[in-house]
Amino acid sequence: MSQELTQMEMARKGLISKEVKEAALAECIAPELLRDRVARGTAVICRNRCHTHGIPLAVGQGLRTKVNANIGTSADDQSIDKELEKARVAVAAGADSLMDLSTGGPINEIRQAIIKETSACIGSVPLYQAAVDTVTLQHKPMVDMTVDDIFAGVVKHLDDGVDFITVHCG
Repeated sequence: MSQELTQMEMARKGLISKEVKEAALAECIAPELLRDRVARGTAVICRNRCHTHGIPLAVGQGLRTKVNANIGTSADDQSIDKELEKARVAVAAGADSLMDLSTGGPINEIRQAIIKETSACIGSVPLYQAAVDTVTLQHKPMVDMTVDDIFAGVVKHLDDGVDFITVHCG
């Protein structure tokens, strides 16, 4: 059932998913309390089904503050090995999540390698993907990216297993 319903839908039906149980245990709170917060929308469980070895991470009201580590390549430094080392060091130092901000090099492969490397919660910025793809694949200026380009970036990141995304809106 957990593959057909979202965490919120399950919580609103009074169900406690495996992810809610795991996240509640990590937070040292009752699963019922976390389920209720998810149902009300005051907490979320970050966990993408495609990140098969990812650990569910609860974020929201009454939960401990999370530590996020920003990593990612640029046009000047495109080393996958360096990003994987950054990921290992960040997790070893206690980071709850990693935000891949890669904008240079083989960004798809870098993101996929980071997801494969760690069970930590992984975030990304699909808008960066859309901008890079518009310039490098479509050979157009970044300002010419379309809404469809942005949504394609979101889908690509979620399909890869990213657990949460940052959406820049204005």
